Amino acid sequence: MTIMDVFHQDPFRTIELTTAVEKVPYIPDGLGAMGVFEDKPIRTEALMVESRQGVLTLVPFTDRGAPGTQRTTERRDARFFSVGRLKVEDTIYASEIAGIREFGQESVMMQIQAEVARRLVGPTGLRSLLEYTREFHRLAAVQGLLLDADGSTRYNWFTEFGITPNPTVAFNLAAKVNGSLRPLCNELTRTMKRKAQGAFTPRTRIKALCGDAFWDNFITHPDVEKTYLNWREASDLRKGTAFETYSFSEIDWTNYRGSDNVVGLQGGLTSGSGVITLPATVGLTVGMPVSGPGIPAGAAVGSISAGVSVTLASGVTAAWTGAGVVNFGGTIEVPSNKAIFFPAGAPSIFQQALAPAATMEWVNTLGKREYVQMIFDRDRQEWVKPEMSTYPLHICTRPEVLFTGTMDSAAD
Repeated sequence: MTIMDVFHQDPFRTIELTTAVEKVPYIPDGLGAMGVFEDKPIRTEALMVESRQGVLTLVPFTDRGAPGTQRTTERRDARFFSVGRLKVEDTIYASEIAGIREFGQESVMMQIQAEVARRLVGPTGLRSLLEYTREFHRLAAVQGLLLDADGSTRYNWFTEFGITPNPTVAFNLAAKVNGSLRPLCNELTRTMKRKAQGAFTPRTRIKALCGDAFWDNFITHPDVEKTYLNWREASDLRKGTAFETYSFSEIDWTNYRGSDNVVGLQGGLTSGSGVITLPATVGLTVGMPVSGPGIPAGAAVGSISAGVSVTLASGVTAAWTGAGVVNFGGTIEVPSNKAIFFPAGAPSIFQQALAPAATMEWVNTLGKREYVQMIFDRDRQEWVKPEMSTYPLHICTRPEVLFTGTMDSAAD
């Protein structure tokens, strides 16, 4: 039996590989760990979303013997959305496994299986790439979007359902005015619950994902500090609070940890200039996303001058004066001066549709979370390619309940 013949054994067939991968423990992270999205396996390449608008009206008095008030049946509306594919692959060359030999009680087959498993589900394996991408999609969905890897919009759920986005809530945290925070939270909660129209249950919680600067100003706000002052949790506030979660005004606030490629630098800028002064600009490149107090959402690096300053692209100006942490480059992040609000535990608002793979083994079956295949070099027997694919659609069916907030005194 040659080394390449190993890959034609049963453990490397599509169905066996997919089943084996399903047994690997799920790696929780961010929104995935919150369990906000409901898995919805489907048998087709498109997801149908049906809505029916229910309205309660007051019933007027009528004379005895006269006709009653006629009830109007709600109108139903259905929309179809195409489910895309995420697919990644690796290549194992014959030269990489030619030197594998038996070690201890392990057979050649077991060692090759271990190498394939590492490529599939290791820390930087194919599954990790897909999970990283899922978190990117989840973070976009709680903002009412489905984004592609390059940041382009595949679906805008506000537009698709004919919803006008809610205005950004300006918290003005830096002013630290006593009694100012809770009324804003109460109004946000009331509005979200009213717009949910029955989608909230007793188990529904409002979540707030906070950027770094927003979090630091929120956790030190007088309203928050007074709330915890006489509680056992007050000791926690005296410790480090980075990437922690606290409950305030019936909202669960979390300092969201995005991707680790975010570069945070202490900088300063002059109001209205759009120029950020930094001690260094090592690692920054033109086009990198920029976020921070007073910096408009979607801002990017336009130019880098003399290694100590950055000018925002396309004439973007800033409203913030002074010094603070400016974040650059995060692929998955909440902008530093922002917070994202959404409900968790509200049935059917957030769903992850899972379509079946486009192969004969899985046609007309309910979609699975992931599919694995081995593609062989049948001509030269020089390589084999493990492939992992998923067919997800992260959707928000009720974008009217989504809100964003800024720590600044006015929305960007």
